[in-house]
Amino acid sequence: MVSAEILQKSTRNIGFDIARGVAILLVVLGHSIQYIIPNFDENHLFRYIYSVHMPIFVFMSGYVTFRSSERPVLGPNSLAGKCHQLLVPFFFWIPISYIAISQIQCPPNFSPNFLSFIYEISRSPASGGMWFLLVLFQCHLLLAVAFHISKNHCMVVSWLILVLINTAILAAPGLNWLGFGLLRWYFMFFLLGYMSRQYSIGFKIGRMFVVAAIIFTIFGYFWSRKELPSFLLTTHPLTGSLKQLLVQLFGACTALAGIYTILSICTALATTDSKRVHSFFTFFSSYSLPIYVGHYVFLYTAVNVVKSLYIDLATSAALVFLFALTGSIAQAYFLRKFRATRRLFFGE
Repeated sequence: MVSAEILQKSTRNIGFDIARGVAILLVVLGHSIQYIIPNFDENHLFRYIYSVHMPIFVFMSGYVTFRSSERPVLGPNSLAGKCHQLLVPFFFWIPISYIAISQIQCPPNFSPNFLSFIYEISRSPASGGMWFLLVLFQCHLLLAVAFHISKNHCMVVSWLILVLINTAILAAPGLNWLGFGLLRWYFMFFLLGYMSRQYSIGFKIGRMFVVAAIIFTIFGYFWSRKELPSFLLTTHPLTGSLKQLLVQLFGACTALAGIYTILSICTALATTDSKRVHSFFTFFSSYSLPIYVGHYVFLYTAVNVVKSLYIDLATSAALVFLFALTGSIAQAYFLRKFRATRRLFFGE
């Protein structure tokens, strides 16, 4: 999901590799809870995971995108590389997603027509499961546009683009064609990650970590995907643009606190001599994209199986997690053996 070569001043950033491994495990666990537990939005583990698991991926992607002034950012060749790395897998996983959803998941009111499925993905990419690849490419594209408008004021132009996107979404809340609505949220984390590298912001266990951890612990407990936390609600329910902005602000504070907390812990782990810890998380890091794009097939299958068993929800979620994780890794191991499938399905 983030480039395999995580660099920090010409040396590999093991802390980010560990963080990427942690993040992809959180993605699969979060989805396992979501598909097994009926009232998953009330599950506090789900809230903590979902408040940060995708923002941290986008943040790290923005972080590793920055290059020094001697190395141009996102020239045509680089953008073409991102197209191959992100868009090619996005399109090639669409028919597999269709088969998995229509034949295994079988959600109610799902149209069996493939063209209808394509239309739904165009209208709302999250419906196909691979939206992250499209949105991340769009983040790179917008940064490239800003860079070519003004090399010296690239960040200023980028933030102005973000403001325009948010203004458009506030004016038309349902606007999400080709993931446009998702950009209002994720392009912000991409830019913050980029600027963190640009201004050499470090992640370490210290006062800032303590503050971030406390904020994440408290805010994550009350976090909700679409609603304001109860302690911010007034006697007059908020609606419209003001509510959207406050939900986004609270979510951004929660996610950024979580990002700093996780990256600080992972950076600290990278400085230890525990090679087993390094190997464990960097293994999953090396499979992050294959796990992300491939785990849905095994997730849907496992959900159908465990629902027929008389076991508690926590155990069911754990079994789904393990099956989806191991299945996607095994699938990736096979597909990576062939150059064509490796390039088409994983952009490698």
